[in-house]
Amino acid sequence: MAADKTLREVVVPTEHGGWGFTAEPLILGLLVAPGLPAAALAVVGMSVFLARRPVRLLSADRKAGRRLPRTAMAIRVLVVVGVLVAAGIAVTAFTAAGPFWIPLAAALPFAATQQWYDFQNRHRELLPEILGPLALAALAPAMLLAGGVGPGVALGAWLTLAARVASSILLVRVQIRRMRGRPYSTTALHVVSWAGVMVLAVAASAGWASWLVPVAMVGVAIWSILSVRRPPSTPKFLGWSQMAFGLVVVVCFAVGYHVGW
Repeated sequence: MAADKTLREVVVPTEHGGWGFTAEPLILGLLVAPGLPAAALAVVGMSVFLARRPVRLLSADRKAGRRLPRTAMAIRVLVVVGVLVAAGIAVTAFTAAGPFWIPLAAALPFAATQQWYDFQNRHRELLPEILGPLALAALAPAMLLAGGVGPGVALGAWLTLAARVASSILLVRVQIRRMRGRPYSTTALHVVSWAGVMVLAVAASAGWASWLVPVAMVGVAIWSILSVRRPPSTPKFLGWSQMAFGLVVVVCFAVGYHVGW
């Protein structure tokens, strides 16, 4: 029983939004390019996500010079995660139909920067909160390339998720400040939300994404405008609503791709 509690403490991330930001690229990749390469990269992505908390705990324990039950558990978890990541990359490398490694290599600076902020216990700042999900978002184009989808659509997938990440994080930060009675500004939120719509409209014009995607993002932008004019939502509602919007955008991308809209 104690071991189960320690395992949950080590493995289960406390940032609920991280589940959505991890699931969105994995679902998008599996919907657009189902197959063994995408499934293997999905295992890699989920493993990397679950490794973040044990890495943070292990770093904190070593800095403090302490060895707790969670310290040993974190080491064991990271060994398992390392095996899963290596196996997933190996399977993808042998079965991929395209250069899946390009988006992953491009995302490494984002992931490394976020990890540096984690080690400094500054993970709540805006930059790492955006860079981490952007790094995870690279899994979607990697999965698409591995499944033989063209580079334009792969880029469109990353742009779609990047627009989602930026607007979602800014909205959540504004709403949290409102809940806590702190000063806030919605300017950056609205600028980024509508800039994302325009970028995705350009992507749709180029054939990199379905027109359903910028239309869905218009809905997200309007929701942002309305939500900051009403009393702030509870954190639970805020988290679930953002996950729901993310799923809608991802499904729009996949449906548009397969139907050809």
